[in-house]
Amino acid sequence: MAPLWLSSFWLALLAPIAVADDEFTGNATTYGLASAIGGSCSARMAPYGVNESLFVAMNYDQYYESSSCSRCLSITGDSGTVTAFVADLCYECGYGNLDLNTALWYTVVGGDPRISEISWYFTPCPDEQEKFCWKEGSNAQWFALQVPNSRDGIKAMEINDVEAEVIGVTSFYQVSPSEAIDMENVAVKITSNTGITSEVTLQSSDYNDCPMTDNSTSSTAGTNGGSSTTTIVTDTTGATAHYTAWQAYRRRRAKFF
Repeated sequence: MAPLWLSSFWLALLAPIAVADDEFTGNATTYGLASAIGGSCSARMAPYGVNESLFVAMNYDQYYESSSCSRCLSITGDSGTVTAFVADLCYECGYGNLDLNTALWYTVVGGDPRISEISWYFTPCPDEQEKFCWKEGSNAQWFALQVPNSRDGIKAMEINDVEAEVIGVTSFYQVSPSEAIDMENVAVKITSNTGITSEVTLQSSDYNDCPMTDNSTSSTAGTNGGSSTTTIVTDTTGATAHYTAWQAYRRRRAKFF
């Protein structure tokens, strides 16, 4: 019988090593969408610190009912490693596979369009400053909100204590409350995929700099000009343990998950 210390030594070697991010291996293809706003997520802007022309269409299984929208990815291909973000949905792509827009294809893979093996994982975006975009046409009776830079993806959202619903496969959450919404005092509560909840009260100036579509002239978004500072309250009760220390750091910096 082996000594106890020796058994413990081998058990330690055989124990699985925990990693912060799961890495996936799959195939990359390419398609011609030039602007992220035309993707399924209907993203109004790229996450801070990420080139707006470098985005992917996520495979259906890992699109997670829009909760992968605007999350950042680190992708490694034949030409190197690049940070991009999720802006679209690829229905026909298998698990682990990504459809890269043209600019991203030439940056991370290169050469003529083909099927090329890649590896990738979800990663924090370079600059996680909070940002909010409301959908054109939002008003006191119908309101839709998007968070373009969620670290872990959004599992649920409440707007003025009303549970919001996702609009189709986009990343907009909508409500039609029985009581009119005060557009200068919108209470939002978001739950991430890891169980982190964040609460914030928004004013119209918090939506500045969100690009709108050509038919958005009737929207009042951003009419106040300038920017405001939002106070965010975060609760990590029940959150995945790995993220608790990180979120405490984010809270000290008044960031939004």
